[in-house]
Amino acid sequence: MMMKKNTILQCAALLLMAVMMPLQAVSQTDRRGDCDYDGRFDVADVTALIGYILSEQWVDVPQALTRSVTVNGVDYVMLHVDGGTYTMGEATYTVQGFWIGQTEVTSQQWKAVTGSSTIPANKPICAMSINQINEYLTQLNQITGLPFRLAKLTEWRFAALGGNKSQGYRYPGSDNHKKVAWSKEITRGINPVASLKCNELGLYDMGGNVAEYCTDSSGNNYYVCGGSYFDIGENCTVGYTQQRYGKDEHYGFHGLRVVLPEDALNLEE
Repeated sequence: MMMKKNTILQCAALLLMAVMMPLQAVSQTDRRGDCDYDGRFDVADVTALIGYILSEQWVDVPQALTRSVTVNGVDYVMLHVDGGTYTMGEATYTVQGFWIGQTEVTSQQWKAVTGSSTIPANKPICAMSINQINEYLTQLNQITGLPFRLAKLTEWRFAALGGNKSQGYRYPGSDNHKKVAWSKEITRGINPVASLKCNELGLYDMGGNVAEYCTDSSGNNYYVCGGSYFDIGENCTVGYTQQRYGKDEHYGFHGLRVVLPEDALNLEE
């Protein structure tokens, strides 16, 4: 999960309190240490804090320009990616600035648009066909008045690499896939978004968890990128791509992340 600095500090302070007294003595209505956002401070919050610290997110979550788009009470956090160039293989690509979802589209975000989902709220939506995704994007754009779309393959790779802040990692944010990507070596299914380390831009789950649909520059050809929980870690690299043809096919390990053009949201603070 993504925690604000104040939440981390408050939870850490309450953890110290809990060491010196029975946890039940801490007020169950005290929200200061509510790391899992269930409305109270309890053992689950201590567990969440320990997991958060062990994932190393507290060390190096970068500052990023973000904007929130609210859809029926649910926020889509969009992170700005400055334009730039990158090299993959023997080719060099130029990418214009754009906005990209800080996480994969969650079940909660999908439900806010479509009205239904059977997946837990904080896990990425999955098992949708290309046709269902396109219908979702149409509905999302009607609600918001914004031109949401899938990332182009060049945009997705640039963002996964860390954009202009890239450190040249093999996986999105690390050379150790277990720190940044839910793969079959460490999980048996989808996990809550943003529960592993982010990449240099502050984007979560660009590798692993669910593979993400992208398009080519024409928007007519579809790919999935980054690998998934169904893949071995070696397939969760920034360059791992598979083309998809059938627009009615469903895969339980495929999901999506949304993108907006740079001029769709205000760049000024």
